[in-house]
Amino acid sequence: MKHASAIRRIAAATAVVAALGAVSACGGDAKAGHATGTGKATSQAGNTASADDLTALRQVVKATGDADSAKVDGDVSMGSTESMSVTGRLAWAHGLTGDMTMSHIGGAVSKALPGSMAVRYLPDAAYANLGDAASAQLDGKHWVKYSYADLAKIMGAGSGAAMQQLMQNDNPVHNVQLALASGTLHRVGTETVRGVAATHYEGTENTGSLSTASGLTAAEREQLQRQLKQAGVTSGTVDLWVDAHNLPVKVADRMQTSQGTVSSTLYYSDYGVAFSETAPPASDTADLTALLREAQGSSS
Repeated sequence: MKHASAIRRIAAATAVVAALGAVSACGGDAKAGHATGTGKATSQAGNTASADDLTALRQVVKATGDADSAKVDGDVSMGSTESMSVTGRLAWAHGLTGDMTMSHIGGAVSKALPGSMAVRYLPDAAYANLGDAASAQLDGKHWVKYSYADLAKIMGAGSGAAMQQLMQNDNPVHNVQLALASGTLHRVGTETVRGVAATHYEGTENTGSLSTASGLTAAEREQLQRQLKQAGVTSGTVDLWVDAHNLPVKVADRMQTSQGTVSSTLYYSDYGVAFSETAPPASDTADLTALLREAQGSSS
């Protein structure tokens, strides 16, 4: 590593890798709770889930899990740290796999990253292409490998462990499970999302309510509560739009965390799309831990 600017790019890309990997698990929408489709929601009284709501939402969880994969696009922001639009595809049958492209970066990390960056996910690690400018400072290599285990160590025992678990077990209904655990996810009405008729649900996520939550087993509630506390999540809202096949077509979240407000609005389509993902060539890949060791040696 020849310049300090390479360290800044690596640090910025670390935040982006974590954000993109958790887009469906820790996302949110600044307008969550409001209709953003082309239709107008028909309100349902109350803010707790009915028995019919719980039954329908369990079907959503099952159908989405069975679908295994989907195309996704939308917007993600993490307070003043970063904001971006994302597009790509994700699979979750055997750990998070996929490829995403982020662009229109804003916030504190924008100066350190290219205008568009490819991120590739495998079950044990993520890879970020930092572009030609970084390549000149990384011995000609374009990709940086982020092992989830290494990221967990860098981020610390609490938030790092939670992020590693999210990156390895992410799927579009992880946040639905959180809202189900809080017992507040309920039907609002029907709307049209990108031309698709959808049922709109909304709810809140609160770590304090998980101890008596319905809809999940005691072990599942305990695991979710532990993940949220490790990530510093205190509260959040989730809006979900589901099509006639019990598949999410839009998910919008807003969460308050120890790192600030995390929010996203994501659209899903083409469920079950088949694709395979492989790691970038080793000859074009630098390892995060090796780069950090080199940086520490240079600074000393």
